[in-house]
Amino acid sequence: MAVRVTRGHTMAKREEESSMSKWFEDETFWDRLYPFMFPEQNFAIAADEVDAILNLTGLDEGGVLDLACGPGRHAITLAKRGFRVTGVDLSTA
Repeated sequence: MAVRVTRGHTMAKREEESSMSKWFEDETFWDRLYPFMFPEQNFAIAADEVDAILNLTGLDEGGVLDLACGPGRHAITLAKRGFRVTGVDLSTA
C-alpha cells in the first residue's frame, strides 16, 4: 500500500478517521443503542449520582457544563436544583 504523508498525517490515517466518523454520525446506530445506554433505571438513579457529584466537588450553586450529556439526565437534575446548566451532545436526544 502506498502512503503519502501530508502535514504529519498519512492518507491511510485520514481514510481510517473518515470511516470511523461514518459510524459515529449514523443516527440509526444511536437510535438502536439508546435503550442500552440509557435504560429507565439510569434515569431513576440520576438524582443519587448528582448527589454524589455535588458531595465530591463541594458545589452547591453556579454554572455547570455537562459534556456528552445525552438526554440530559444529570443536566435536568442539576437545573432543578438551581444550577445554570449547559448541556452539549452530538445526538438529538
